[in-house]
Amino acid sequence: MLLEFAKKIIHIGAVALLAVFISPGITLAEVITVEGSGLYILDEHNETMEQAKEKAREDALRAALEQVAVTITGATDEANQVILHDEIVAVAAGVMKVQKVKYDLKVADDDMVEVRATVTVEVDTDEVN
Repeated sequence: MLLEFAKKIIHIGAVALLAVFISPGITLAEVITVEGSGLYILDEHNETMEQAKEKAREDALRAALEQVAVTITGATDEANQVILHDEIVAVAAGVMKVQKVKYDLKVADDDMVEVRATVTVEVDTDEVN
């Protein structure tokens, strides 16, 4: 009878341990929907409207991703209490699923065209940085 009780305790412990290892991957994963906006000014430099839209879209995607996944690092080199080099780097990296892209065009007074892209994306928090 004591042996049966010990086997049940070991079995319960093994199941509990398995649940601990499995549950963080399941409970921490989250898909977030964010919106980003980007702007590109199209002037007379031999660019097509499609190229301008793509650049505005890239800017909007970067803005959306920066809301969810940014890592900032910095380094400073100094000698004799004088800063020789100071560098700050911000990196946004992740996997996005684009849900919607909307373009707005506006002609300015100087005949330049403002191309604004607005994107709605889904970002899986397990896939960032």
